[in-house]
Amino acid sequence: MGALVFRAGIHRSFSFYDQYIPKELHKGHREYLGFRERIVISFCGEMAAVLSVATDKRLLEGSTIRIFGTEFDAKGQPKHAGPPPHLHHAERSLLPYYSHTDPERLDPAKEILKKYLHLNKHDAATFLRSARMYQKALVECDEDANLAWLWCVSAIETLAEVPGEITGVKEKFLDLLIQNLPDPPSVRPPHHQVDWNSLRAALQQIYAYRSQYLHAGFPFPTPMTRRPEDESGGQGRYGERPHGGLGYGGTTFESETSPMHFHVFAYIVRGAM
Repeated sequence: MGALVFRAGIHRSFSFYDQYIPKELHKGHREYLGFRERIVISFCGEMAAVLSVATDKRLLEGSTIRIFGTEFDAKGQPKHAGPPPHLHHAERSLLPYYSHTDPERLDPAKEILKKYLHLNKHDAATFLRSARMYQKALVECDEDANLAWLWCVSAIETLAEVPGEITGVKEKFLDLLIQNLPDPPSVRPPHHQVDWNSLRAALQQIYAYRSQYLHAGFPFPTPMTRRPEDESGGQGRYGERPHGGLGYGGTTFESETSPMHFHVFAYIVRGAM
């Protein structure tokens, strides 16, 4: 596992409301909306989440390894880091293009980081909550694919949320994705492609599966929780949607039940973010 090391100056401000915990702060309090935007997260955790979106890489929060301050010399004070975070690597990942061995380049992340650091408080808090869910989806997809689908849907729901409104969540989810769709992937399979011109129906189906899983415990169709097949004889052009007639545990899934593979939905979600 590789490592990214950050050095940053963190300036904290203390106020009366920093002493509150959620159960003590009633929703009717005039400071509630400001408080709910405060996220209990370390600087490393924040950067890991934002950079997961910016680089499309699985990044986990590490520990502080050195402290700087006026009481230390220029080299700072070392601190025991503890055990490294654990990241599961599957031989057949749901993310077929993902590699944890390729060299990393952070250049593409600079523009997103600049935009993030210049957001106002509300927008930054909203994006960070969304980024944490996308990060969880990347990290956990090979251990629990159903949860990964749920995290990805929730990442977009978070961005589409209007504080105080509890209706029309599905339509907000669909509208945000459709209005911010990325271009089709640059590498596409020869056969089982997702129709980029009629994605709304597919996204509606995914949202329905998410609701059934979240509220009733019905899992996503099994083909949507499996790794896609290489349709190019080893050239790395993986199917964007499962083909029909797949049987699992005595159940046969036709192509209409599985609108796309997870790696395609993650691509759409990240592009919209």
